[in-house]
Amino acid sequence: MPEGPEIHLAARLVNRVAAGHSFTGRVVKSAVSTKNPEVQFEAASYRVVAEARGKEMKMVLEDQAKVVPRTEIHFRFGMSGCFQLTPASQLPKHAHLQFALATSPAQVLSFVDYRRFGRWEVGGAWGRDRGPDPVTEYQAFRANVLTNLEHREFAKPVCEVLLNQTFFNGIGNYLRAEVLYRAGVQPFAPAREVLAPLVEEAAPGHPDLLHLCSQLFQEVLDLQQGKVYETKFGVKKEAGDKEVKEEVSHSEDDQTFGSWLRCYYKEGMSNLKDGHGRTIWFQGEPGSLVRRGARPTKASTATKKSVKNKRYQVPQSGGQLAKEEIKEEVKDEVDEAKDEVKQELKVEDLKEEVKKEVKTKSKANRTKTTAGSKSTKTEEVKLVTDAEKPTKARKGKLQTKAETTDVPVKRSRKSRDQ
Repeated sequence: MPEGPEIHLAARLVNRVAAGHSFTGRVVKSAVSTKNPEVQFEAASYRVVAEARGKEMKMVLEDQAKVVPRTEIHFRFGMSGCFQLTPASQLPKHAHLQFALATSPAQVLSFVDYRRFGRWEVGGAWGRDRGPDPVTEYQAFRANVLTNLEHREFAKPVCEVLLNQTFFNGIGNYLRAEVLYRAGVQPFAPAREVLAPLVEEAAPGHPDLLHLCSQLFQEVLDLQQGKVYETKFGVKKEAGDKEVKEEVSHSEDDQTFGSWLRCYYKEGMSNLKDGHGRTIWFQGEPGSLVRRGARPTKASTATKKSVKNKRYQVPQSGGQLAKEEIKEEVKDEVDEAKDEVKQELKVEDLKEEVKKEVKTKSKANRTKTTAGSKSTKTEEVKLVTDAEKPTKARKGKLQTKAETTDVPVKRSRKSRDQ
């Protein structure tokens, strides 16, 4: 899964492409990307600006003629999302959102996602469940962690808390391993105990765990390449500031990143599953919160075999493919997708509950009104009946009237026989 540095590098790629070219036409969405919305934007000439924050990226589209309203698109890259610049005649199979450049021959900048877990939202905002960026918003990032140490999340192992994007936006599996290793922190130590002493700033030249989150993040950015996720095409400047397509060698790219890694998937390092089923790499003792009976295993060159899997082409350090990590990342992304579905279902359930409650109250009000109406009618009938009942005085008058009139009085049969 792309981590913060890969998202920032994607934003850099978009901005490098946009610096030398304008875009044209409409934004095209692939037919198979059914879970993502259409982007209703079309202009003869428009500019693009990208910005990254943790594990999210924002693209702003602006019509140069100022006719079409400014449009923002927020991306979450999922497990395999990336941006690629290709000739229009060689679009990647999974180019799910396409931005055409005003070039000849025609070129297209595409959001490519062959596993289709990536998401975008038109006119949205940065995720409310995502904290400040460790690089571009370092002070806010640090404060967000240290002012929330009483949160129950910080009772968990520090290796698990480092993956919580509410506090560590952009930190993923390889960054947490490197941060903990270089900070000399046991991965299963209680997070609150590890972080509480950091309320006081560390001495210069001695970066603490929070400093390392930002520092290592930046180091990967300075490599100009992160962990590769099928980013086949890059862009570079040549003489005359001419933008050209360049195919990046996965083996060379991964060697540079692999040489930067000191802990993650490195020979001799131990690993364990955390509470979310993700593998954490470390050296030494795991920490007091490690689950009972857990036994660390060590990486060796014999266990790192190349896995040929056409669908899950995720290069690892040294140019190797790790089958175990592929499974972990698939599981992690599926779990994240399930969580999103659960949230949607909760919202739908809440809506249904509200509807039922409104319906029940409405029915109760109608019943109450009907009961009140019946009671009123009964009282009215009673009043009318009581009004119609003849009093004793009235009975006497009626009898006298009957006797004095010529109207025949109906008698009973017995009376007639007599």
